[in-house]
Amino acid sequence: MFRIVLMILIIAHHYVVNSGIQELYDFSDINGNMLFLQFFGFAGKIGINCFLLITGYFMCQQKVRLVKFLKL
Repeated sequence: MFRIVLMILIIAHHYVVNSGIQELYDFSDINGNMLFLQFFGFAGKIGINCFLLITGYFMCQQKVRLVKFLKL
């Protein structure tokens, strides 16, 4: 379940960063929408790091086989 939430945060992060909406920010007038988008941009970066840590943990718990190594 945690990985699903992280995937949603990563998608939201990519939307905020790649949509060009950050160019429309007016830092002299901070409002709720801007804070909401900043949160998703920030949470996505944390989501990427957590997703990599979880994936790495589960990959370390399994034995490395030749077929898995070749697929990688």
